[in-house]
Amino acid sequence: MNYPTNVTRLALRVNINKFSIENNIDFKTNYFKSINSFNSFLNNTELLGIILIFDVQLGSRNGINEATRLREKYGAKIQSVIFVSSYPDFVFSSFQAHPDAYLCKPIEYSNFNKTLLKIMKNVTSGISEQKNILIKDALNGDTKIIPENQIISIQVADSYDRSVNIYTASKIVITHDRLNNLYQKLDRKYFFQLSRSIIINLKWISSVNKNYVKMNGNNECALPIPRFKKKPLLEKLDNLVLVRMNEND
Repeated sequence: MNYPTNVTRLALRVNINKFSIENNIDFKTNYFKSINSFNSFLNNTELLGIILIFDVQLGSRNGINEATRLREKYGAKIQSVIFVSSYPDFVFSSFQAHPDAYLCKPIEYSNFNKTLLKIMKNVTSGISEQKNILIKDALNGDTKIIPENQIISIQVADSYDRSVNIYTASKIVITHDRLNNLYQKLDRKYFFQLSRSIIINLKWISSVNKNYVKMNGNNECALPIPRFKKKPLLEKLDNLVLVRMNEND
């Protein structure tokens, strides 16, 4: 399996050591040559707040999918994810793992430094970017707490009785509400109203073509893009990439 080259590993070591000295932070650093060895480490460690630096290409495995799985399985053990890659084309796909940064090789220290400063600021201040919304489940009347970053799309099922399906990474929640009311609860930086009946989470987009936007998730789907929505969608995606990569400037 082709893991990060010796040159990349050396660059990361140099950057981490430089950051540690400049900011007087002592990192405990581990390097793993396989997913299996890293899984074993996570299963046996009691450490929390791990910063995972992951190559997008792991030989025959997809680093983005692996990072997404690790986040779901180990939860709070993984504080942050940083992707490194020679291919900028995978930026949109990486959103499903909610990374703090996507750094292109060769890794520039200025970008690496900004990313770690942002991560450490969030850790030390206790700031969490996670936001939840409250939804009344139409099936049993329970009020459910849904993490915003787990919402893939929200789609009107029946406009007559205001039935709305909320598609998340693990389930579908049905509620009765106006789509506009739900949109008001969401962070507009990450959500986009694709049509009168569909809202999508930009971080779950895998690709956009002439007529459809393809969403990641357990039930991958292609949603139609109205002609007049194509340009504003692409503009918002471009802005999101800039925000994700430079929000700590």
